[in-house]
Amino acid sequence: MSTVTRLNGLTRDPVPQPTTGAKKILVLNLMPNRAVTEQQFASIFAATGFPVTLTFCLPASHQIRRHADQLHAAYATFPEIEDQFFDGLIITGAPLDQKPFTDVDYWDELQEILTWRRTHVQGSLFLCWGAYAAGAVDGVFAGHSIPEKITGVFTVEGYTMPQSRYFLVPLAAIERGEIVAGNLDLGAVIVTDDTTQSTYVAGHFEYSANTLALEYYRDQAKNGDAAPEPQHYFTGDNQYSWTWRADAVAFYRRWLAKITDSQPPAAADTGTALPTIPLTSLAAARRAGLTPWQGANVDTLIYNLTPHTDRVWLLDTPAHHVDLANAWAILHHIQPDIQVIATKEGIV
Repeated sequence: MSTVTRLNGLTRDPVPQPTTGAKKILVLNLMPNRAVTEQQFASIFAATGFPVTLTFCLPASHQIRRHADQLHAAYATFPEIEDQFFDGLIITGAPLDQKPFTDVDYWDELQEILTWRRTHVQGSLFLCWGAYAAGAVDGVFAGHSIPEKITGVFTVEGYTMPQSRYFLVPLAAIERGEIVAGNLDLGAVIVTDDTTQSTYVAGHFEYSANTLALEYYRDQAKNGDAAPEPQHYFTGDNQYSWTWRADAVAFYRRWLAKITDSQPPAAADTGTALPTIPLTSLAAARRAGLTPWQGANVDTLIYNLTPHTDRVWLLDTPAHHVDLANAWAILHHIQPDIQVIATKEGIV
């Protein structure tokens, strides 16, 4: 598990101490729930094997409707960092698919950022609406909005990834670069362009296990039965799994390797059997330094882990059911050296 230092943002490290040689990544975070997005990137970069520092940025021209003072206090604006150089730039998605580009209040500034990155950034990664917009500005492709939302988890040419968008980039619309993954139904899903050292991704590798579910419940509250259910995501009992996590980590490892001269360490073997450690009481578990966790939200546990956490206790109770097999697979993939103790109510 590598060190990720958040230099600013809503989830900023209390005392940021970047690792020597860490890759400097600038994230233009346009997502509505910025704190969650920060955590998602920190989680996925921690699994890559590369030490990384994250700087979070906002367009200065964006009119923020909610918590503007808090966000401006936590984030840098583009004018505040434009004299700096970074190894990588990430521009996230934004809920703007159905709006013309020229109606976006920071559209002019976004074009300025896209020009700036060609001389200040080694490699760029654009996600969902960020890819839709950047591809158009760069002249790599011209997508178009669509009336029905593409939502769900799809596997295209070996890449499994969540999609959540109201736009399509037809395969025939690619003017330059290489289509890494795509099909007729979803359009171009991953496109690379060596001319600008950029990668355009129509989906969300960074999404946590529950993100599509939360989006679906939000859409249901707004639109009722008209809200489209994510495809290939929910199981019969309305549960879901983090089926794209391994592909997401591998993708980000390759992206970091591409924009640096170094190579990440070899991927860890995830086939280790679940360890067992006898426990006699809850008090004994706490004395042993275990991190108690109840519930099925693996994200919450991951975000609370530190590089020094090596044992986690999963408590499976009737009120808080834990998918033990899935939780173990995810935790071990992200933190290979972790020990997981699975217990059931009444046993410990």
